[in-house]
Amino acid sequence: MTEEPFEETASSVLVKYHRFVYWLAYRSIPFPELAEDVAQQTFVDFLDNTDKWDLKKNPRSLLMTMVQRRARSIWRERVKLLPESLQKIGMYVQRELNEDNTEGEEHLASLRSCLQKLPDGGRQLIMRHYFDGIPTKQMAAELQKSNDSVRKAIYRVQEKLRLCIEQTLKAKKYHGGL
Repeated sequence: MTEEPFEETASSVLVKYHRFVYWLAYRSIPFPELAEDVAQQTFVDFLDNTDKWDLKKNPRSLLMTMVQRRARSIWRERVKLLPESLQKIGMYVQRELNEDNTEGEEHLASLRSCLQKLPDGGRQLIMRHYFDGIPTKQMAAELQKSNDSVRKAIYRVQEKLRLCIEQTLKAKKYHGGL
């Protein structure tokens, strides 16, 4: 009894490499909630273009390229929504990702690290306002504070984040990490 050769389908490739795509997505973008979007969009892009792929070849490099492109695209869109100081940081990280993936990963790690160093309240303000898109008026009502006090608190957290990232990058450069 001879076995028939197994012809992989696009969906079977995605099932097989599902964890790999998620792992790449989480490494390619600084925020876990954006990594989910990157992975999902990569799956959609892959399925939309199944006629272009040679499914007999190992798809790892193709999936890696697709994840990186999607991450850059989502990151560029997200950076446009940030205030100017965070846009500059985001564009710097994006430029580093485009030039040298190793350096870019170190810069993303610095950004993640600085976000984690923020006090819980400050991190929540930044995440809810810039990544969940919640307006300051709504957050002020929820926190029972004035709109101005919430905006000022967000600005102070932005400045802490900017300073932390600058210091982290300078320290890495000084110690030969970059």
